[in-house]
Amino acid sequence: MFERPHTIRARLARWLLEAAGWRLLDLPLPGPRGVVVAYPHTSNWDFIVGLLFKTAMGWDIRFWAKDSLLKIPLFGRWIAWVGAVPVNRSGATGLVQETVAAMNKADQFWLALAPEGTRRHVNGWRMGFFHVWREADVPLGIAVIDYGRKQVGIKAYLPAEDETEAEAFARIERAMGEAHGYHPAQAAPIRPYQKAQPPQN
Repeated sequence: MFERPHTIRARLARWLLEAAGWRLLDLPLPGPRGVVVAYPHTSNWDFIVGLLFKTAMGWDIRFWAKDSLLKIPLFGRWIAWVGAVPVNRSGATGLVQETVAAMNKADQFWLALAPEGTRRHVNGWRMGFFHVWREADVPLGIAVIDYGRKQVGIKAYLPAEDETEAEAFARIERAMGEAHGYHPAQAAPIRPYQKAQPPQN
């Protein structure tokens, strides 16, 4: 459905990645709408590599970003141009529903997220991607930025199914396989994020 682009920007982005030793996993998008999870996220370099990949593929993929970033002069305009969707983290309770509604209305809408939500080690994945995936009933792209094998791209697409969270995360982990972040020790386990429990007295 989606052919490899031949624009100057796409060719330059592909050349930069390949010159840096990256191999592109260029599995085409299966349709006009979906969610992509990019894992692991342990370095600021992940954004650069991911942005180059989406440019090389010619994909119009959006991503959530703190709304404060879009208010920075010049940088805010640039990050919106490359696909940032502003998120107010102090009041983002309706974000999933708004995203699903926008996805359903659009002719094409792919959303890419780093489910860990931070470059630091955490004990699991934030569930925003999961709720958008299930509520919109769209494919979930399993993407890696693997510094061990120097691979970047999408390994598989998973349909939304009627299953438990544990079953869904088991499917995701099998499709993801082993991937090494820039700082491997900072990668989160592939499971739902769990809040720390207060100490028992």
